[in-house]
Amino acid sequence: MTDKINNYDHPKRYTGEDGKDLIDRFEEGLIPEEQVRGFLRGNVFKYLTRYPDKYGMDDLIKAQEYLRRLIEFEDGGDNDD
Repeated sequence: MTDKINNYDHPKRYTGEDGKDLIDRFEEGLIPEEQVRGFLRGNVFKYLTRYPDKYGMDDLIKAQEYLRRLIEFEDGGDNDD
């Protein structure tokens, strides 16, 4: 289970030929910063709210991924991994 938690399986269908997904494009300026924050926060809330009744651990992992992206966005995109 730890591998599943630590390695979000991002579906390839959301990724363009350049390796970027729509959220990458949002973060690069496609939409204003406040809208990026709202989008990421909204998805964190959505997945946390629905996990008990819908997809359980999968929703928690998605919430974690959106939170990770929000943290990176707020940190200026710096990733020490």
